[in-house]
Amino acid sequence: MRHERPDNTMVDGIDHALAVDEHDQTRRALRDYRYRRIGTVATKALYSLYVASLPLQVLQADITATKLDISDSTPVIHTIAEARDEINDDTATVFIDGFASKDGSWTTSKMVEPLQALNDSDIWALEYSLDGISAKEIAEQIANKASTDGVSSVSLYGYSIGGMVTLEVAHELMSTHKLAVPTIFLDHAPADKNSIRQTMRDQGTPALEVISWFNSIGIEIEYSSIARSVINQLFADNMSHLNGTPTNLMRDQYLFGMNANTDEALKHISEVDTTIPNVVYITSSDPSSDYMIDLKRSVELYRESTKKYGFLFSVVAVDDAIHSRLDLTIDQYNTAFTEAAPIVQRQQEVAYANGDELSDGSQDASGKKNKK
Repeated sequence: MRHERPDNTMVDGIDHALAVDEHDQTRRALRDYRYRRIGTVATKALYSLYVASLPLQVLQADITATKLDISDSTPVIHTIAEARDEINDDTATVFIDGFASKDGSWTTSKMVEPLQALNDSDIWALEYSLDGISAKEIAEQIANKASTDGVSSVSLYGYSIGGMVTLEVAHELMSTHKLAVPTIFLDHAPADKNSIRQTMRDQGTPALEVISWFNSIGIEIEYSSIARSVINQLFADNMSHLNGTPTNLMRDQYLFGMNANTDEALKHISEVDTTIPNVVYITSSDPSSDYMIDLKRSVELYRESTKKYGFLFSVVAVDDAIHSRLDLTIDQYNTAFTEAAPIVQRQQEVAYANGDELSDGSQDASGKKNKK
């Protein structure tokens, strides 16, 4: 005779009723996820059909109007603060923000104290051109401002995907404009495509594929204000913080990250006939917590490439750093940067004294030597 086990019995220390309840919750969660997934796919399909069904003349007119509106757009370099010490007023540090940021002025204004603790200078911020990213144009605007303001050397601070833009801009400033770049700061920056978390790549790649498909039939959909407004409405919860950033600019920023090649970028900089900049990488004290960048991989790749091409390299770890929200950990940045400042200063002095690498290797913010 078969005996049914009562729901409230304990078997091997396990509450059977609780186990059944947890199983049911898991099934419901999976069912809800499938429904959401189906809904997302259906929404994207409907969006594509909607855009594709628009009269071609309307869509092309919209795209032409948008491109005309931004045709005169150029990068802008904003002054955020002057150097604390007048002796440093002939130097500047330019903050170059990352993905989905059009103008880094607000973030830079929050970071003035830490930045000047690390490297006292005038503090500038980049506002990207609405027409996309051109390292040559950005470098030209920086060089023009440096000439106007009497600045003889410019350090660059690249945040996240802005780090790859920073490396290209550094090369342009040094090779074309003959402007000294003492230090390149790279904060939570990817070193290659694989140092961008797979989850983030999975989110961005489908959008690029849609843009590429429209491009293949002669429609520059990334410039369509109609298409963008539809996206904003369909994904209002996820897109609200991106409303101020043009689609074509986000495309360029994402591609800079996906096409990142640290070794090649640093090689090009090292080939310029001038003093090689120091490279300072800013990471988190808990690298695994970063949802966007594999910080451990990035640090190691930068360490390898800087050693290979003769750069001075150091690492600064910031406690509780949150990707894309520097404003929430200003105190932690200030503490870490104040401690790291003597090392950064020594690297600059050594580099500009003899243009060569420290004989004892690169260092971290604690002053410990990194074995070669």
